[in-house]
Amino acid sequence: MDRRIAWAVGLTLVGASVANAQPPAGTGYYPAAPGPVMALPSSQLFPDALAQPAPEAPAAPATRYPVDEYGNRAINWFYGHTELLWGWTRDRGGRPLATTGNALGRGVLGEPGTAGLGTGNNFDEAFGVRATAGYWLTPARRVGFEASGFVFERQTTGFATASDGNGNPILARPFFDASTNQENARNLAIPDAFAGRVSANSSLRVYGADGGWVFNAVERDNWSVDVTAGFKFLALVENLNTNDFSQALPNGLIAFNGGLFGAPSAVATTDHVSTQNRFYGPSLGLRLNADVERVTFSAGGRLGFGWVRQSQAGTGTTTFFADGVNQTATANGGSLIVGSNSGRLTRTEFTTVSELNVKLGYRVTRRVGVFVGYDFLFLSDAVRPADAVQGGINPNQMPTAPGFGVPFGPVAPAHTINSSDFLLHAFNGG
Repeated sequence: MDRRIAWAVGLTLVGASVANAQPPAGTGYYPAAPGPVMALPSSQLFPDALAQPAPEAPAAPATRYPVDEYGNRAINWFYGHTELLWGWTRDRGGRPLATTGNALGRGVLGEPGTAGLGTGNNFDEAFGVRATAGYWLTPARRVGFEASGFVFERQTTGFATASDGNGNPILARPFFDASTNQENARNLAIPDAFAGRVSANSSLRVYGADGGWVFNAVERDNWSVDVTAGFKFLALVENLNTNDFSQALPNGLIAFNGGLFGAPSAVATTDHVSTQNRFYGPSLGLRLNADVERVTFSAGGRLGFGWVRQSQAGTGTTTFFADGVNQTATANGGSLIVGSNSGRLTRTEFTTVSELNVKLGYRVTRRVGVFVGYDFLFLSDAVRPADAVQGGINPNQMPTAPGFGVPFGPVAPAHTINSSDFLLHAFNGG
């Protein structure tokens, strides 16, 4: 064999053996490189074993209202409530519309045995309803708009009494005699002279509305203060009606239109007085709201100042029954409303309206609650039916007086508006 071929084969075998002795690429371990060894931190090699839990953030203090991600109160934008009202007006007294008495006093006020049967200010309980609705205009509950309205009505109430067929007991219609400046009375029933009856009834309606802005002035965890400013409307409407009937017995005489008539003639009188007060003006108020757990409390006041439009209307008639049953003739003028004070009067006055309300409630759920409270309403200047019939009367203006039509004494009562105040108390619940 050629020597050059033998060297080529030998070198080839040696190269192959060396190549087979090297570890394959990418497998096994290489010899450590010279130089320092760089080790990774244990927190990176074993993150779960060495990591410490982050400390918990302190719990946020409890707040009165939940808040959103911006820190504003998570509120109900719209709110409202409805409540029932039960109340009464102040009894200011006044002259009785009818009296009973004995033969000595004849029903004249101030005489022995005389007792009053009812006045124009006698009001029983009244019932009503009120609704309130509001809307907050900002998420922080700083500015809102609120409106409310109510109606309070007392149905007709009063009294009625009558004598027996012989004229017992004595009944009379008292009045202050402007011609003599003394108390006097027109008798309806006197034993063996007249038999009669008398009745009176009155009605009352109060209604109003408020609308305006609500500003949250103070806000704390358990209480807040709101300021209200807006416009107020209030109406007071009252009516008073009186009716009487008197029939002559064999020993009595009935007077009508200046004449005298014996049994069985009779006369009946009717008086009607209507008054209205309508207030318009701005109003300002404060309201405190507080709660402890589920118990809620609110107290507020509002003052309105403006003008009240007042009107007073009165009519009176006297009807004559010649046979005691069938109507024969009618004359203008009754017992309280006669020629000098009949008709309608109006005027406008500056006045104020004051309100106070207190409520105690319980929150059943986040959006539903129940409450009870007290309301106070005061109108400082009001014309009322009792004020229209309190003055003296010249009996010669009464068709039932023997001297009817005789020009004697003053023209009384005068046709003017006499005003007082109006006070309404009410309990509420809703």
